[in-house]
Amino acid sequence: GYTPPTTPITNKADKDAYEHNSKAFNAIIEGLGKLELGKVMCCKSAKEAWDKLEVLYE
Repeated sequence: GYTPPTTPITNKADKDAYEHNSKAFNAIIEGLGKLELGKVMCCKSAKEAWDKLEVLYE
C-alpha cells in the first residue's frame, strides 16, 4: 500500500505530485469493498491501482 518517501520532499513540483497521488489513491480506495481493496493495496500509485482495477473489471 502506502510507501512514505525515503527522503524529505523539498521540491514544490515533487510535493504537489505526491499530494495529488495521495488524494487520488484515497479516492480510489474509499469506493472499494474488502475484496477489491486487497487487490490494490500493494500498488504504489493511484495510476497503478486504477490500471489494476481496469484490467480486473474490463
